[in-house]
Amino acid sequence: MKDAGESSKGGEFPVLKFSTGGKKFAFRLSTVDGVFEGRSKHSLPRGENSALAGLVNINGELVILVDSAKLFGADAKVPEENRPLILWGGDGKRFALSVDSIDGIGSVNAVDLKGCPEASDSETENFAEKIFGGGESETVSLLDHELLNMAIEKRHL
Repeated sequence: MKDAGESSKGGEFPVLKFSTGGKKFAFRLSTVDGVFEGRSKHSLPRGENSALAGLVNINGELVILVDSAKLFGADAKVPEENRPLILWGGDGKRFALSVDSIDGIGSVNAVDLKGCPEASDSETENFAEKIFGGGESETVSLLDHELLNMAIEKRHL
């Protein structure tokens, strides 16, 4: 998937960086509808392992809240009530993702994107479009919001 400002020869595009469970992620900024402080949630009758954490009210709209730690198979480092939320959407659907921290807005050059490792035991790679950054500790997974939407719908709704 290419951002409007990205060409096949490369080009920079903005991303929103965040962390969960000690892992670093990013969304293309064009897919993000907003960032919000943690909100009280309305519970849903779901299993203990479900990534669906409930519903949250964001500016008068009830949005499905997804727990990124459970979705990515990570251990949350921040208590649920203190975790910021990223609102994203596409295809008429909107979700809120609770994360450990918002790490800021940055830009990525398309030529710096690398393919995801073939053999990975991480649930994260199922949702990653590409990776970028240097070294193991600095690697950021660029999430594909369409894959994420489909996975949430198929596995959790």
